[in-house]
Amino acid sequence: MGIFTEILKPLKPLWRKARRLMRRRVMLRKWIILGCLCTSWLVMLGYGLFTSNRQVYSEQTLATTQTYGNGTGKIDLTKQVYDAHSQTMLLQFATTDQTNSSGMGINAKNLRWTLFVKHKSPQIKMTVLPVVDNKITVLINNLASNYEALALDIKNTTPNVDDVNVELSQSSSSMSSAKAKKKTSTLPGDEVMFVVANDSKHLSHAKITNTKREQLAKQVIKQEIAQQNKEKQRLQKAIRILKKGIKANKESLKELDSQSQYLTGQDQADNYDSV
Repeated sequence: MGIFTEILKPLKPLWRKARRLMRRRVMLRKWIILGCLCTSWLVMLGYGLFTSNRQVYSEQTLATTQTYGNGTGKIDLTKQVYDAHSQTMLLQFATTDQTNSSGMGINAKNLRWTLFVKHKSPQIKMTVLPVVDNKITVLINNLASNYEALALDIKNTTPNVDDVNVELSQSSSSMSSAKAKKKTSTLPGDEVMFVVANDSKHLSHAKITNTKREQLAKQVIKQEIAQQNKEKQRLQKAIRILKKGIKANKESLKELDSQSQYLTGQDQADNYDSV
């Protein structure tokens, strides 16, 4: 405290003179206050005029999992990467076909992709690359860094047999309820939409080396092969553990069976229960 007191000590006379001057000159005090208010107002006005009006997107809008309303399947957006230097965005999707119990992905031929960009340029190009099984990679080229946000509408043309009406007639109540369901949905049942914003927490910024279709296909296939090899090693390890467990159980059963030859009465019954 002593150091601050010594520093502020020379300023005390100036502060006293300023206070006396402000008391005597009421108009000067009012002009100073008015000037401060006007300066604050001009700063806020300039900030509003010269700062870009950015829209804030909710977590629901930026959701990475979307399910088709007609029950044909769902799509997960598993990866979002943007490279400002090459003006390229890489998106990876995993699909699930819910029209059957095979556990396979949606047939890529049944998906229709439409791109919407807030600041769209004619040079923007989208490439959809179905790679393996249920995985699809989307590459967007010539996407300037001021794109702010983009949306991908994905239409699924896979027929849903559950929606087929095999009845000869339909009651008026069931027809009205079906119409009500259609009205409550913002999108058709065969469409889902993903929104990617440049300030989204799901989007990562990194260098994308392979910006052409052929290069990207090779890279994704190599990654998938490496992933499948890891999965193969994991399953082989699990099989070895299970085999050891089966062998140990067989040895225990054999030992209990040999012990039963020398047991009688209650001991023999307990041994059978253990077996």
